[in-house]
Formats: sequence, C-alpha cells, structure tokens
Amino acid sequence: MLRIFANELPDPIVQRLDQRAAPDGAQGQTPGPTAATTAATAAPFQAELTITGHSHHYLGHVMRGRPGQDIEVLTGRAWILMGTITGFERDRTFIRIDRVRLSAPPSGPPIVLVCALLKQPAMETVLQKVSELGIDALVTVASERSVPKRTAKAQDRSARWQTITQQACCQSGRAIPPLLPPVQANLEDGLAQADRLVAELAGQRKARLDSQRTAQLDSQRTAQLDSQRKTNQHIAPQPTLEQSKTRYDTTTCRGILHPGLPDDSRPDHDHNQPPHERQTPTLSLPAWLHDGCSQENTPAGYLAAIGPEGGWTDDEVQAARAAGFRAVTMGPLVLRAETAVLAVASLLAAAAGRMA
Repeated sequence: MLRIFANELPDPIVQRLDQRAAPDGAQGQTPGPTAATTAATAAPFQAELTITGHSHHYLGHVMRGRPGQDIEVLTGRAWILMGTITGFERDRTFIRIDRVRLSAPPSGPPIVLVCALLKQPAMETVLQKVSELGIDALVTVASERSVPKRTAKAQDRSARWQTITQQACCQSGRAIPPLLPPVQANLEDGLAQADRLVAELAGQRKARLDSQRTAQLDSQRTAQLDSQRKTNQHIAPQPTLEQSKTRYDTTTCRGILHPGLPDDSRPDHDHNQPPHERQTPTLSLPAWLHDGCSQENTPAGYLAAIGPEGGWTDDEVQAARAAGFRAVTMGPLVLRAETAVLAVASLLAAAAGRMA
C-alpha cells in the first residue's frame, strides 16, 4: 500500500472531514471518542485530489507509482483518505478518493520528550525515529551544553522538521505527526512547555475514554431493557456513569537522564554525606518506570528529558528536580545523545502499551 502525506488539502475536503468528525468531537487533529471502534472500518467519501511537490516526486520517482495503484493519504488529522492513483503529469499526481477511515488514537497515556538541541544530522534522526515510535510531542531546548546555540537558526529549520516527521508517519502508518513546539530558550521553559502538553493530551484522552464508556453503558442498558421486556424478569441496577468511569492518576511520570547523580528522593539516601561519598547511581531507566510509574492507576502521562552529548549541567538538573523530576541513569554505557533519546522513546512506548 502506497502512503503519502498531504500538507495542504482543498478547503472543501477539509470542511467535509471536519463536518464528518464533529459529532464525535474529532475535529482538527484530535481523534474522536469512537476512534477505537471505527478505526477498522471505512466509509464512502468521494473526492478528487491533486498532489504536487515532494509527495508527487516521492510517488512518481521514488516509489514508481502507477495509475490504478491503491494509496492512503495522511492529512495530519484523525481521518485517513483512501483511494486510487488515476494519473501523472510532469509536476503533479492525480488521485481519486473513494473512502475515508478514522485512525485509532494512540494507546496508553501521552508521551512527551524534552530533548536538548543537537547537531542537524542527529536532530533529524531523533525527529524521524520518535515519530515512527509514536511519541506524542517533542520539545527541543537550547541547553547550556547544546552545540547549536542559536535558536533562531533552529527555528528556520521548522519546515524541514515538519517534513521529516510527516515522512516518518508515512513509513509507520501514523496518522498525526508529533507536536513540535518552537525551540525553547532553556530547560526550565522546555519543562513548563512539556507539562502543558502532557496536561492537554491527557485531558483529551480522558474525555475520549469517558465518552467511549458512556456509549458502552448506554448500549448495555438498552440491551438489558430489551431483555427485561421479553422475559419480564428483574434486572439488577447497573452502576452509574460516575461509578463506572475510568479512574485516572493525575500524576505525570517525570524523569531526567543524568548519569551518576544521586537520587535525593530515595529513603536510604544520607544527605549528610559529602557528594563524592554518596552512593550512586540513581534509578535505572527500567526501575524508574517500575518504581515511579507503576501505580494503582495509570499515570496521567510520561515525560522524560534527555540532554546533549555533554549532558545536562548541575543547575539544569537541579531545576528539573525542583519541578518534580526523578534522576535516571541508563547504566555504565556511554550513549550518543540521539541513541539515548531512541532508547527512552522505545521503553516509554512499550510502557504505554504501544508495542503490544
């Protein structure tokens, strides 16, 4: 199946998609409450689409597409357009859309990463891989040890970054790219931005799951009433919506990678010892997920901060710890910054159930 990302859709198609999504609250970039139950089905949707630019080149010259081939068009929305290539011209591809399906929302709590600004090749690798792994948002910060110091230059690459994430979505089949807020001037600003994103995404997830539960309860009550009418038997009262709503933890699981830093929050830590005599390391990454995130209720979200090649400075780490972050180590191996990001992203995706 060929798959492309359409940056710009004609206004009539956008309006029709938004109207279709409106009853379920799936307007814009947020999948609707019924996404989990309708993702496997497709509905008729007739439209003609013309693709230009990079996507046209990708279809015609990279993938060597041919008229008659099936294709999926990702739009940055919950809806995925499905159709057939009808023809090519020198600078454009023509597609006939005949179906539309709703993508399944990401499973588990939202995952937001805070990443120090890296050199361009490493940064592009990070953008590509976290998109494929299903990370919800990536907040980049100009840390004190970041080699690219000028955030203005990084902002100039925002269009390039968006293209990379969209191409990664085509590779993985992900409908909506990760959120990429502007580069933050320092770690404290980045952590504040990440917290806002986690809260927003967690709220959307809670509303979606509660809506699904409401629909399920309504269906059960209808079936029980029908059964009661047919058999004239008493049916025990069912729990109310408030009693049966999904329970949520309001705590975000926060960790900052900083090898060798003692974890002052551990009960066995002796604060009177000199720093060089304190036992290290901090929580290992798997232990952090188990100890800090395994609770009676699912965490509201996962938030991890990964520094540059030289690591975070002590001041940056202390600022993060003051914001409720646990100090986390990845063990004795010394990883490149981009490798560390991918390792963290993979473990968090698994913890959130996105690799099941």
